[in-house]
Parts: sequence; C-alpha cells; structure tokens
Amino acid sequence: MMLCSCIAESTMDGCLRAAATVTTTLVEHRIDYLEEEGDLRTLYNVIRQPVISTVRPVWEGGRSTVEDDEREAMLVKAMDAGCAAIDVELGTRQRIRGQLLRKARNASVLTILSHHDFSGTPSLPELEALLEEMARLQPDIVKIATLARTKGDGDIMARLMDARLDHDCALIAFCMGEAGIQSRIDALRLGAPFMYVSHGSATAPGQVGAQDMERLMGCQAV
Repeated sequence: MMLCSCIAESTMDGCLRAAATVTTTLVEHRIDYLEEEGDLRTLYNVIRQPVISTVRPVWEGGRSTVEDDEREAMLVKAMDAGCAAIDVELGTRQRIRGQLLRKARNASVLTILSHHDFSGTPSLPELEALLEEMARLQPDIVKIATLARTKGDGDIMARLMDARLDHDCALIAFCMGEAGIQSRIDALRLGAPFMYVSHGSATAPGQVGAQDMERLMGCQAV
C-alpha cells in the first residue's frame, strides 16, 4: 500500500531538508505553504519520489489567498518543474479548472480532482452524486475528503469506496478528523491508490505520520 508524505514548509530550505528525510513512495508538495519564491525544479530534482503539486486555497482548507488564475500559473510552473501530478479543486473556476486538466493531460502529468468538506460528511447518495460529477471531468484520480464527526461518517466513506460506481478514474475517499483515522486505512484496504500522511506538521485534521500509519496498517493487516 502506497503512502504519500506531505511536505508543507514555509521556505525552500525547509522543503529541501524535509525532502532529504522522506521515505514514502510519493510526496505531495503543498506550494500554498511557501512564503517565498523558490526554484521548484531544483526541489523536485532533489525529491527522489514522484511529486504531487498542490496549491490549496483557503476556501478548501489551504493557505493560498491568490485568485484561481494565479494558482493556475503556479501549477503550470510546477508542471514545467517536473511534478508527476497536480491537484485541482473541483471548486476552481470552471474555465481555469478545465484549462489545468487539459494542460496536465497534454504534458502527461496525472490529474487529481479534489473536494474537501470541512462541515461534515454528506449522505451516501449525495457523495455518489458528487463522485459522478467529478468523474465526468475525467481526472486520473478523484479525491473526496469530508470531516468525520462520528465513526459512522467513516463507514459512509467506506461504502463510497466499496461501491466502485461505473467510472474510469481511481478514487481516494476518506474522512478527516480524529474520528476519521480508521477511514484512511479502510480507503487503502478498499482500493485507494495511496493515502496522505504528514511529514512534520499535519496538513489536515486527523492526518498521521508515515510511521504511525504503517503501524496502524500492520496491526490491521491491510
């Protein structure tokens, strides 16, 4: 089962130091955490693993306050720097979202279309409708993360993972928050291509480090 460490540092020096100690199969670089300009190509050359580039806006739980067109430019720079995949939020303006998905496909860069709900976990029918909407845009991976308030919310996400509706994209569906930790393991067990883990500070509620995730997975024989 593949894990993806999230590098979320405010400086390029911090990113380079973090890159030197990552041991997971994949790396997500949270560009929205950077507080300075930096040479992404140099960083991505240092990182030994394939890199997912993300510029998460504040309205989706990230730190980026710039407009969608500026985030688009940042992701294009990341693609030029050699990232393996980009994360594009479903809530991105339709024109820019479409442009990013097309540019990534033309550059043979994988696309992750994401949606994060920090208000709670919708019903299974609502989530299935959301998945269908996202799958129609033909990303390589759909990521749906909701906030768990009870263990039952994690069960809903497991049912979404298990349903495997008729779509060609891979699915990563799990709950955030302490009550959602089990759902991260369940997602891997039910076919998610990878799961996000922290490398230093967590970038989402309930995100655990790689060693803790491996321990939990080992205990449950994922």
